[in-house]
This record gives sequence, structure tokens and C-alpha cells, in this order.
Amino acid sequence: MIQLNIRKGESTIRFGSPTWLDHNKKPLPTDLVLRMLDCERACLLIHGYNVDEAMPAFALVNDSIEGLYDVVIGLTWPGSSVELGYWMAEKRADTAGKIIASLFAGLPHATLDVQGHSCGCRVALEAVQNGLKVRNLILAAAATDNETVHIDRKYGKALAANVDRCLVAHSRNDGVLKRAFRISSLLKRVVSPANWGDDCCALGYTGPQDVLMCPPNVQAVNLTKQILKHGDYKYREEYFAAWRALAAR
Repeated sequence: MIQLNIRKGESTIRFGSPTWLDHNKKPLPTDLVLRMLDCERACLLIHGYNVDEAMPAFALVNDSIEGLYDVVIGLTWPGSSVELGYWMAEKRADTAGKIIASLFAGLPHATLDVQGHSCGCRVALEAVQNGLKVRNLILAAAATDNETVHIDRKYGKALAANVDRCLVAHSRNDGVLKRAFRISSLLKRVVSPANWGDDCCALGYTGPQDVLMCPPNVQAVNLTKQILKHGDYKYREEYFAAWRALAAR
């Protein structure tokens, strides 16, 4: 597994020039990485909000998808390490998505899968919104409104155009999304009254608000019985079984 760092050094709030690193955090030449990515199966892993060191979690995921991919990349982006900085992190997620779309735009031969967790799903969706072509998009505990994947909402048309298949893994036992995300969304509704009427629930909590309103390539899997807290996905075989089934198509 290699690392793509778009932070400024070790900062969790500032962007820097994209840097490719090997498993020992030694820089890798970009031309070498491009040759590595000229393969049939590549996967990009994206962490969520309030993550200082992402590589240990990426390593757990990588172990569970061994054999699925020729190369796995762990993205570290400035998603904050401040408990009350979520709104700012959302804006940085949008910026990170644009950067990722630009970085991978020149890799027409790579078959790219993307997996995001929590606010990392927003990064992935923004990348798709900005033209990134993805074979399988895997969204776990997605910290974005549950109607944004509807065909007539923010990401629906981009999902239909730029993604072959999208898996939305969700759980009603996710306390972070049940409480913190909903409170944050309600506060934003106060700032933007035009949005009143939406249920303010996270995609990773309920799944799509109405799956019939989603593009046909969007599949939801309810893991409420298996996922008991926000960070459980990297430990659960049921989640990886759904991922492997998607990737095998």
C-alpha cells in the first residue's frame, strides 16, 4: 500500500502539494506511481473527519481486501483533528475532492475503485462530481445528507454518469451520525431556511432517503446488526463481503 498526502506536512487543517509515499513514508517519484497505477485494479481509500494518523486504519482495510487490487492508495487529507471543526472540514472535503479528480484525471487505463469512510465519502462524492471516473464507489458511514444521492439532488447525476456501481453501507447503530451529524445539519438549516423540510439524517445512518429516487447503479446494504459504532466498518467481515461481491462483478 502506498500513501497520497495532500496535507501541508503533518497539518490536519492545511493543504499542501500532493506527495506520494511508500509504506515507510519515503517519497515516491510521481512517474513511478503513474506506472504503478497503469494497471487493471487500483483502489483509493479516504479517511473521514477528525483523523490525525490514518495509515493504521488503512492497513486494517488493506488486509481485508487482499487480492482484490494490484495497488491500494491511502489518501491523507486535512480533515481536521478538532472536535468542533466539522463545518470547516466539510469545505476542505469539497476542495480535497477537486484535487483528487484532477490528480487521477490523467489515468485513463487505471480501473479505479474508491472507498470512503464518514466525511471521506464526501471527498469521494465531490471527486465524482468533478469528473472522476470510478468503477466501484464504496461509501461507509457516509457523513452526507441521505437525499444527496437521489438523481435530482447534489450527487445523483454525477453518480449515474461517472460511477459504474455504488455501494452505500449504513447502520442505525451509528451514534456519531445519529446525533452529531443531525445537530450539525439542523444548525445549517437555521442558516439556510430554504432547506427546511429535509429530514437532516446522514446517508450512513439511514441509507438513501428513498432508494427509488437513486440512480439504478446505487445499492444500499443495511449493516445495523453488525455495525454498532461509527468506526466498526474496518473490523466487520459482513462489510467486506459486500465490498468483495461488488468488486467481483
